[in-house]
This record gives sequence, structure tokens and C-alpha cells, in this order.
Amino acid sequence: MNDDASYAYELLKNYANNIKIGVAANTMKFNNASYNEALKAFNYMDAENGCKLASIQPRKGVYNFNDCDDHYNKAKQLGMVFRGHCLIWYSDQPDWFKNADANTLKNSIVDHITKTLQHYNGKADGWDVVNEAIDDGSSSNGIWAKSEAVYNFVADLKKRNILIGGVGLQYHVSVKNQPAFGKINNLIDRYCKLGIEVHITELDVSCEGACGASNEQQQQATVFTNALKACLNNSCCKAFLVWGVSDNDSWLGTGKRGVLFDV
Repeated sequence: MNDDASYAYELLKNYANNIKIGVAANTMKFNNASYNEALKAFNYMDAENGCKLASIQPRKGVYNFNDCDDHYNKAKQLGMVFRGHCLIWYSDQPDWFKNADANTLKNSIVDHITKTLQHYNGKADGWDVVNEAIDDGSSSNGIWAKSEAVYNFVADLKKRNILIGGVGLQYHVSVKNQPAFGKINNLIDRYCKLGIEVHITELDVSCEGACGASNEQQQQATVFTNALKACLNNSCCKAFLVWGVSDNDSWLGTGKRGVLFDV
């Protein structure tokens, strides 16, 4: 939204009550000076794609950490904490993974998680272990039904003493389709009561419902603000990450103007 990147958002990074202010980065843009300047607005980084299984292990048993390492090194260079994203995801997997039988798949998942965590031992402060664990198509009632399904799943894991360290709220929303502050605040509060750490992990706000309106950015800003207020309001919410640095490299496309900068 503003190309005076690091200066414009310096206060958010420095005065967020010890909540990490993060961003998903992409090595394809690391040769762009404006992009690198915008990264300085954040103190927490994960990789949009470079640390996923398809990037690290495109061929079974052949590990290549170069792209993920480049993200870690950029974060270290800028004094940012590095966050791992993600160990397992159902989508965009290499053919060998998609076509594996159940036993091979189980062993491959264990091997991939083990080798990746060993490689980044002492480098990443945490990992998204399973990304998008609940089926998007499981309900026709929208994002809130899915959020409640995830909460009930986590509460059941806790009840059965199954180890879970945290939950990420993905938060791909729009002006048209967004959670009310009261609902998201209540959801995070309930996770706190379960003893679960919460990160807002992939926040972007499409202008859908307001694209081209005179107050488009103000409406988007309200959605960002509600998410941040809910995080700040709950002691178990420890990180607030936007999904992409600039509209030009957002998965939403430039026209949706869903992230913070125009670099």
C-alpha cells in the first residue's frame, strides 16, 4: 500500500508487545532493492515456497536445502528470526510423493521431517508442521465453519493428551469476506485457555468487495487492524505474519492489492 516500506512500518515492528511481525518472502525477489528494503519492516521471516517438501525433496531421498537456506541467510542478514514453513502440505507435491503407497508415504514423511529439522536445528524458532490440515471443501458455511472445525479438532487432541505445540490462523480474507473482531478475538482466547500458542500466519486482505472504492485502503486497513488487535489482546498470540511483501508478488495478483507494499 505504501512504497516507503521500512520507514512507514518501523513502529509496528518495534512496539508490538514482543509479538513477532513477520512476512513470507521469496528468493526470486532478493535481487530487488526495493523488495529488500521492504523486508526491513519485519523482524520475522518464513519462505513462501522454498522450504516446502516439493522444493527441498523434488526427487525421493535427494535433499536440496539451497532455496530454504537462502531464506534463512537473508533473514539472518537482516537480523530477523527465521520460521519454517512447512513440513507437510497436501498440495503441490512432487509426483513421487503423490504416487507413493501408504507405507512408503509414512516412511517418507518421517524421513523428510527428521532430516529437515536436523538441518535447521538451532536456526528456525518453529515450524508449520502440517499446513492446511482441515479440508477446505468439508463445509459450505465459509471460513468460520472451518475455523471452528480446527478448534474442535485441537481441543480433542488436547483432551486425549496428544502433543500439539501451536496453531496457525491462516487468514486469507477480503473486505467482502472477513471475520468480525469479536469472533477472532474469542477464537484466540479459547486457544489460550487450551494452553495453545497461536500465530496469525498468512494474512492478506483482498480488496474484493471494495476494489476501486474511494475508501478501499481504509476498509482493508480495518481488516488488518482487527486481526492485529485480536493478536495483541491475547497473551498466547505470539506472531503476526502477512503472506507476501508486495502486491506485485502476492499470490492474489496485483489487482487484489492484498498485502502491505507496492514495491
